[in-house]
Amino acid sequence: TGKPNVKYTGGGQFHDLTYHLWSFGFNVDTTKGPDKGHFNAKDHDKDKDKDHINGPVSDVACVSDICVTDGIAFTVTDKKTQCQYRVEVEDGGKHNDKIQIYWTPSLACPSPDPDVADTGCQSTDRGEIVNHQK
Repeated sequence: TGKPNVKYTGGGQFHDLTYHLWSFGFNVDTTKGPDKGHFNAKDHDKDKDKDHINGPVSDVACVSDICVTDGIAFTVTDKKTQCQYRVEVEDGGKHNDKIQIYWTPSLACPSPDPDVADTGCQSTDRGEIVNHQK
């Protein structure tokens, strides 16, 4: 299979499995060598823990059908907590983009914050995910 040669950007909003509103933004580029990019997502729920994922992108791969059928997956390591999350995105055309964020176990983060353990596979409500290779 090898490393994908992809360039994606995106940003917008979606609701997770618990109907929390999330805002997100990202860029991923593997066209000029090693994985490059950044991901940022914030859960706008009312609790005080201010769920926020913010960090560099790594381990970019083409994906099967966990959430998306024609997109990519990548890992984000949060700068503050060192927790790792797998993110899947798909450019499905206007109003058909998809995103899923789920926690992955690591020594630095053996248990997830329940609010960010898994958003479920969601369609974006606002914004756009763009595959620049299409």
